[in-house]
Amino acid sequence: MKDIQPTWPQTLLIVGLGSIFILCCYILSRSYGSWGAVSWGVLAILALSGMGFLAVVFLLYLRPRYGNMAFPLFVGFVVFHLIIVAVLWRIGLPG
Repeated sequence: MKDIQPTWPQTLLIVGLGSIFILCCYILSRSYGSWGAVSWGVLAILALSGMGFLAVVFLLYLRPRYGNMAFPLFVGFVVFHLIIVAVLWRIGLPG
């Protein structure tokens, strides 16, 4: 493992995309009633910021640091988080 850290602009990109994702999740969790055009727009921004966050984490943090092991670690990262969300959903935490 190399000790390579993202630069400040790269870190701000990671944090910014993650923050947009969390903000969109919060807005969607508070949207009561029907799904209008605004909700679909927020959902589109959420999807794009989520994919952007994962791509940036992979390209700027995992790949330079772990080399050939980056992709299996990335898949493990995503699967582990999906399992956590599924368990929390199953026990009824979101609603």
